Amino acid sequence: FFLACLQKGDEGYRAKKIKLPKKKANNLELVPKKNLKKLEGWVQDHEKYSFILEDEKVYAFPKEQLHSLRMLDKVLKVRMKGIEMGKLRNNKFIPIHHLAISNILTKDIPQLKLDYTQAIAYLRKLALTHNPDNLQGWVTATYKGVTLGWLKMLPNRINNYYPAELRIQKDFEID
Repeated sequence: FFLACLQKGDEGYRAKKIKLPKKKANNLELVPKKNLKKLEGWVQDHEKYSFILEDEKVYAFPKEQLHSLRMLDKVLKVRMKGIEMGKLRNNKFIPIHHLAISNILTKDIPQLKLDYTQAIAYLRKLALTHNPDNLQGWVTATYKGVTLGWLKMLPNRINNYYPAELRIQKDFEID
């Protein structure tokens, strides 16, 4: 959660020429072509996005704006280079919460519809046990059509991937 405020100084705006370092000419690493197929199934209209790889993190960024991002990244420390999708680890893609709640997530991802009690348990990051459709793999948890986050459906359990820092900690009565 971040907020910034800029204020113009008394002396007004002065144009300053920015020198771009030459050795950082191609500073953004794109996801290798061999891993692109793993990512394209997660994003609707995937052809409109470039997939940027930084360490293990994968970001989706609009192709038409990529040149601007490259220019900014040369002179600034850009912390979020688009929508963070997840991690590429050992040739496997692990999605994260940002992708689940974004508007670029494909509609083809299976959903587990939760009732109120289950949704509160999910938001508290408690274990869920109900798998009515015998879903497997990555699934979005939804409540009344709103995506809450990721679940990993395994044969013997369900892993809750709701971010621990966002979980509900306060106790209250469930109606």
